[in-house]
Amino acid sequence: MRIAMVGSDFDFSAKDGISRYAHELYTQLRAGNKIFTYESRKPDNFFGDMAKGLKRYFAGLRIRENVDIVHVMYPNAAFPLSKAPKVLTWHDSSVFERHKTYNPLKKDFYHWLGVVLPALKNTGAADGIIYPSEEAKNDVERYLGNLDNKLRTVIHEGIDDVFIKERVSHNAGRKDFVYIGSVRYPHKNIPLLISAFEKAAKGANDLYIFTPTPLEQISSEYMNAKRVHVIVQASTKEIISKLKTSIALLHLSSLEGFGLTILESMAVGTPVVVLKDAQIPKAVARYAIKCSKQDVPKTIGLLAKEKPELSDDAIMYAKSFSWTSAAEKTLDFYKKVIMHSSK
Repeated sequence: MRIAMVGSDFDFSAKDGISRYAHELYTQLRAGNKIFTYESRKPDNFFGDMAKGLKRYFAGLRIRENVDIVHVMYPNAAFPLSKAPKVLTWHDSSVFERHKTYNPLKKDFYHWLGVVLPALKNTGAADGIIYPSEEAKNDVERYLGNLDNKLRTVIHEGIDDVFIKERVSHNAGRKDFVYIGSVRYPHKNIPLLISAFEKAAKGANDLYIFTPTPLEQISSEYMNAKRVHVIVQASTKEIISKLKTSIALLHLSSLEGFGLTILESMAVGTPVVVLKDAQIPKAVARYAIKCSKQDVPKTIGLLAKEKPELSDDAIMYAKSFSWTSAAEKTLDFYKKVIMHSSK
């Protein structure tokens, strides 16, 4: 099959944040298919956001090759100009949550033009839509409305093979806590993470934040917090090494389309703390420790004292999520969309 994959502000060789989805599918599918990749990066400044976003909507992106299907990997990517059937992946509703203003005097209005409008246009043009979880599907479609005229499916993402293959030690001498992910977005609740840690920590443990967020975009408040270590662009090997000897992953995000870092942590034997009212897929948060925002410091304190071990059932469950399976299901969905579009 000849597939055009359309990215957004990421490189298909990268494995950070949302780009991991694009990278892993590309890596899995290229073995038996011809893949053409397209990226649509924009300068990280106010005018770059506005200009590039509007270009994505009005000018689009011409697919040069004759392909069987076009897969838009992130909803606000450039609108693809191609006669081939189109598949779009909606990861979560944060595109809408972060861009609520319609006031042209505010900066977020231009983000709305450059992010939400391209996402809506891509949705309208899509023949098929992929969601990473049933929860993400329901949440996104609250904003999108009726999509009964489109083929839709839920395909769980996978975790990196290195996490699946990693052996778990139940005598790791665990200390410290870890967070993995972006620190830029409000729904990640980084201020809550740091303040709760500072309230609970007694000096014996530190908090390690591994993030793909560029250093210049990280708040000085986070960088200067006591016993908090912010590590930018760490390797997978470094992350696994720290995870395996940590008491828990503190994942206090209020919204996740899937939540790969939760499964990855469990796969190496590390417990995970999540907010009990967070919009996280039940399949992912199944074995996580759930608490309210108010109880986060108390939970961290108890974990630091008791250092509980993750069950073998939780570890094996996390290791069952593979990108090989996700890629196979994605390829099957491509074929279904192609057949449906030819009728």
